[in-house]
Amino acid sequence: MTVAARWACGLLFCFALAASQFPTAAVPATSPFPSPTPVTSASPTPPANPFSNPSPGAAQGRQNGYLAAGYLFGSASGGQIAPRPGSTSTPMTFPNSASQTGFWADLMGRFGPDYVADIEYENNKIDGGDRPFISYAQLRALYEPAKSLIAFGVGFLSGQRSTSNANFNAFGPGLAYVPDPVRRLSPYAWLFFYPHITASGSSSSLFAAQGGLQFAPAPRSGFFVRAGFSTHCCLPSVTSPKSDFSTLVGLGTSF
Repeated sequence: MTVAARWACGLLFCFALAASQFPTAAVPATSPFPSPTPVTSASPTPPANPFSNPSPGAAQGRQNGYLAAGYLFGSASGGQIAPRPGSTSTPMTFPNSASQTGFWADLMGRFGPDYVADIEYENNKIDGGDRPFISYAQLRALYEPAKSLIAFGVGFLSGQRSTSNANFNAFGPGLAYVPDPVRRLSPYAWLFFYPHITASGSSSSLFAAQGGLQFAPAPRSGFFVRAGFSTHCCLPSVTSPKSDFSTLVGLGTSF
């Protein structure tokens, strides 16, 4: 080997040794198949509840209606006992106070969220005078604004007396405090004024009122107990009784 060749081999050996002292950066190997992109799975959305709770602004506790019935007792007074049809006898004075007993029924239904219709019936057996049966039927239609138990509207009253031809009918305005069956204890009231009512050819005005308390031991059951009063005043003097006052007790259910 010549001197030049030896120098060349020596230089190559030095360069190789120097290069081995400085490590080179590793180049990552690329895969011919790209890694899949992870997909975030969204949690399933629960279906909408078709029976959602009412909003805070919605009327709370309003049922479709109720049915109640029970027993009544009280007194009646005033007026005259008209002769029976075809009789020529003169009218007799009705006792100043006569006891009465009977039954009552009350059916209320709701038409839409703000309209109420009610039918109330009373049948009284009076133990005095000519011992008649007296009945009162009232049909009432009212508007009850949202978020309120106070309603107003019109009523129709029809009354009958069993022992004489003394039927009477009238229309008139009125107010009501509608009972709330959702509450454990709820007051109620019906106040109606009939400005023109005619009986036996004589006319007058009539005031009819019912009120009291309604107690529901378990409001969710719909069952309730009612205690209250009923009064009618004042029929024409040519018929009897001219006025009455009764205590009402009974049971009912909402629906």
